[in-house]
Amino acid sequence: MNQPENKFQAFILMGRSASGKGTQAVLLRDFLKQRETSTPDPVLYIETGANFREYIKADNYSSGISRQIMTDSGLQPAFLANWLWADLLIKNYRGEQHWVVDGTPRTLAEALTFDSALKFYGFKRPTVVLLDIPNDIAHDRLLKRGRFDDLQHEGNEKRLAWFETEVMLAVDLFRQHQEYYRFVTLDGTAGIEVSDNSPHEIFRNSNFQVHDRFKEDRFTASQTFF
Repeated sequence: MNQPENKFQAFILMGRSASGKGTQAVLLRDFLKQRETSTPDPVLYIETGANFREYIKADNYSSGISRQIMTDSGLQPAFLANWLWADLLIKNYRGEQHWVVDGTPRTLAEALTFDSALKFYGFKRPTVVLLDIPNDIAHDRLLKRGRFDDLQHEGNEKRLAWFETEVMLAVDLFRQHQEYYRFVTLDGTAGIEVSDNSPHEIFRNSNFQVHDRFKEDRFTASQTFF
């Protein structure tokens, strides 16, 4: 296959539920937008939640199955996740953009497909960032975040469990292939006193600290990412 020459970068942020990857992804997106002035709209933010919410509202058989999976705090099948982000890429990616990927992939099967997309579009050294937090802090943050799907203890336990059994297989695929991927693990809990902060402050403070790691000397964009 004749691959395009791609001088832009792909960043994939992964972590447990409530690790702060969504907030960090937005910070990184904004940071890249400020740096990259050579092209309009220089960052494609890949987050399938909005597309999934639209899909789940539809009145069809497939959406009904997915609604039940969501009600049971289950993991949606890889083919559906692949369709959501592939559709987003095909419709919105125009070539001269960095990718900031929020919370995808979530299974080994999805990771293999995402790997093929990165190579199809000619990315040379994608960066995978694992925001690492322990289960107890993740569970506490989920409850404090207060989103409708975060308030059931059993559902949270299921989501945290399939991070270990499913998402970590995707993480390990990237970690084991560092001849292609740049893999970075960051402590998502650094400097946070959970009990002393509102949910907004927890995520804001946590992710500014993690985000600042991208701007330290050893993670300087010009040296490491670009």
